[in-house]
Amino acid sequence: MPRKKTRYKSPKADKAELEEFKEHTRTINEKYKAISEKYKKWWDTEKRGWKEGFKGHGNSSSTCGEKG
Repeated sequence: MPRKKTRYKSPKADKAELEEFKEHTRTINEKYKAISEKYKKWWDTEKRGWKEGFKGHGNSSSTCGEKG
């Protein structure tokens, strides 16, 4: 015989937990927007690298990964 179906029991979360999760989601979304804007402004899709003058990854040189 198949198993008896059980009703869905929603997880019990208090208002503080829900508010904390919403705040965390807002923070993540803000960081995502900031990173997306940075890439749109400074990423060169043709050369597949950062545009001249970009100084945002700790390395002040525009030749990331190249030695010399």
